[in-house]
Amino acid sequence: MTDETHESPAIAELGELIDGKRLSRRSLLKGAAAMGAVAALGPIASACGGGETSTGETGAAGEPKKGGDLKIGIVGGSAKDTADPHLAAFEADISNEYIMYEGLTGYDFDANLINYMAESIEPNDDASVWQVKLKDGLTWHDGSPVTADDVVYTFERIVDPKDPKSGAATLSGLSKGGTVKTGDLTVEFRLESPNVLLPEAFSFRGCMMVPANFDPKKPIGSGPFKLVELRPGEQWSYLPFEGYREGAPYVDSLTMIEFGDETARVNALTSGEVHAISQAPTNQTKMIEATEGLALLNAENGAWRPFTMRIDVKPFDDVRVRQAFRLIVNRQQMIDHAYNGFG
Repeated sequence: MTDETHESPAIAELGELIDGKRLSRRSLLKGAAAMGAVAALGPIASACGGGETSTGETGAAGEPKKGGDLKIGIVGGSAKDTADPHLAAFEADISNEYIMYEGLTGYDFDANLINYMAESIEPNDDASVWQVKLKDGLTWHDGSPVTADDVVYTFERIVDPKDPKSGAATLSGLSKGGTVKTGDLTVEFRLESPNVLLPEAFSFRGCMMVPANFDPKKPIGSGPFKLVELRPGEQWSYLPFEGYREGAPYVDSLTMIEFGDETARVNALTSGEVHAISQAPTNQTKMIEATEGLALLNAENGAWRPFTMRIDVKPFDDVRVRQAFRLIVNRQQMIDHAYNGFG
């Protein structure tokens, strides 16, 4: 596998949207990288247009500009909000995963699997043993180096049979004791059964890397932003990580503000309290698009919403019943009416 620069499809689209106005596409990638996390969760609305920010450096159109305090409104969490990447379950937690942390692998704009923290990932002949080498020079938010010990700790924590985390379900064949340090930057994954999809599993958000001394109450990662303050159910505050492997973000700070009510979230955007919101309500998209200075981004991605059934109980234990439910759905009608055309 080869290393290359990566970007969220949502961020790329938003960059094209704002290009030539206040932010360049490249500056958006560094200045608002966190929006890739919230954008992936649904349509987002963003403030854009001419003029200068009060805190940002001036620059010609299309050139990156540093500075500014980016504020994003997201769907409200709860008092149980957590910055532990292996326990994230709701939008606030999940957004934080992509802001604070990274995995060994990830995906680029074209949905190609690429290396993030890993320099190389190589299997043996039957994919039952995988050799992983970390990129040299990576650091955590506290300045300490990323080492093989961190990889071992991360995956031993995820697959711990006494307290398995969500990522364990994706790591087929990997059991506790199967992640072995073979050098300062090298690790061997010794699986109980072959798994040709292990590199893809590494990209799952539930498999984000944490340091060997990870403290959920004082969490640190290696992503573009470091957490300064978490007020569960209210907001998350971040500062840029100067040691980030792809360079520090351009903004001076990032704040995610939680809104339990979608109307309050939209009002925060239109009033200027926040610069962007996630999960733009589909019944208000026309209003947002018609408002000067606002733009709507409907990110094209592979997201999908399942209709789950208990297949161990009647009538859903019969595959024909499940197939019938699939066939009776008018998908275009659902897209047009339930999702207001966003699908």
